[in-house]
Amino acid sequence: MHESLQKQIEGEIINGYDCETCKKKVDISKRVLLSSAPNVLIVHLQRIIFNFDTFRNDKINTFFEFPYHLDLNPYSFYEVMKKEGRSRKAKGTDDEEVVESEDSKWPEEETCWEYKLVGTVVHSGTAQAGHYWSYINTKRGHSEPASTDPDWVKTESDPWMEFNDSNVRNFNFEKMKEECFGSDGGHSSGGYDSWGWGGSSGKSAYMLIYERREKKPIKVLVSEEEAKDDGDAKYDAKKEEYFKLIDYRKGIEEIAPSKIYQRVQEDN
Repeated sequence: MHESLQKQIEGEIINGYDCETCKKKVDISKRVLLSSAPNVLIVHLQRIIFNFDTFRNDKINTFFEFPYHLDLNPYSFYEVMKKEGRSRKAKGTDDEEVVESEDSKWPEEETCWEYKLVGTVVHSGTAQAGHYWSYINTKRGHSEPASTDPDWVKTESDPWMEFNDSNVRNFNFEKMKEECFGSDGGHSSGGYDSWGWGGSSGKSAYMLIYERREKKPIKVLVSEEEAKDDGDAKYDAKKEEYFKLIDYRKGIEEIAPSKIYQRVQEDN
């Protein structure tokens, strides 16, 4: 995971780019930096790729290690700018802070980039046919430790369950590597080989779900009439919209229609 993220911030050189400012072709560097930290981070692994030799999709089941505790700060916009000496505020000759002219174009700075793994979606089979199931940390929401608690990050110590169609059972987190990291050393990590699939079959994580330690409130749009009756509602003049911020954990209970919320709870 960390090697993949490092590749993103290192970027690539694009030759012969048409520069609109200087009106000539130049070589530029293109890269990806993280500007915001969502409450829920979904990492989609590129396990399915197109094979230009066979003109078919292939399942890539090679070994991919991912952390249970993820710190994205080293790959964030402000942290990279700081390391490169291009921080938002530079020291002047009198040791005073000087705001750079391009400051207004920069994104709002985040205060928390810390995540823990709370779920994985696993795929077994080939690119043409296969099966999906999930492993989920079930100690979340009101039952999980507060964000300030040192134990919050210890997802490996929390109860996990396997959700595989109608088969729901406890999951031993110690098997996470075996079940989700993919093939190690070129050997298949298993899967439903009895189904007769050849080629690059095997089981491995397809999507990773992380949750942020410090949750942001949920922004909910409201009408002008609703805003007049709600003391917590605010108005964004730039976007010309009324909104209110509600607690991340309690939010769904507040904004979801009771019948829908009750049905989801019963299904779960």
